[in-house]
Amino acid sequence: AAVGPVAKFKNYVVEVQGFTDSTGPKQLNLELSRKRADAVVRYLTMKHNLPLHRIYVAGYGADSEVADNK
Repeated sequence: AAVGPVAKFKNYVVEVQGFTDSTGPKQLNLELSRKRADAVVRYLTMKHNLPLHRIYVAGYGADSEVADNK
C-alpha cells in the first residue's frame, strides 16, 4: 500500500533493512537479516514493479534492536 506514493517520484531510493533478535551466532543473524530484506526486495520488484536499481538493501542482524527477545 505504501509503494504507490514512492513510485510517482522521478528520482527516489528505497532502503530495505532486515533485522533479527539476538538469539544465535552473530554471523547467522547477519545472514538471516539479509535474507529477510531480500525477500522484501523480491516482493517490491515482482509485485509492485519497483526497479531493482532504486532499492538499497541492508542486513543488520541483532544490531539496533527495538525490543528484547521476549
